Amino acid sequence: MNNTLRAWHDDVAALRRYLVEEGFVERRDGRYWRAGGTVGE
Repeated sequence: MNNTLRAWHDDVAALRRYLVEEGFVERRDGRYWRAGGTVGE
């Protein structure tokens, strides 16, 4: 995720946080996935 987000902005932590806060991405145990999906192994 970081490499993908870095294409738009250097502060990837802020972008991840915004994506989670807005409900586009979910996070659990340090793993991120598109909201509405499931965590893949």
